[in-house]
Amino acid sequence: MIDRRSYQLEVERLLSQIDTGMHDLRLLKVSGVRGAALRERKNEVRETRARLASLVSAGPQPQALAA
Repeated sequence: MIDRRSYQLEVERLLSQIDTGMHDLRLLKVSGVRGAALRERKNEVRETRARLASLVSAGPQPQALAA
């Protein structure tokens, strides 16, 4: 896996991407965008969430936690 600091930075980066994606989705919905444009953005957020879930379930290496 990766060291603890890299793990933390990657989790933060993915959380930020999810936050930005959700914000963009809200703006698109308010602007009246529908259909494929929303579907594409939703898929991007879904994929980012899946990457985050995978990363968190694997966790950092045990020796990295001792640092």
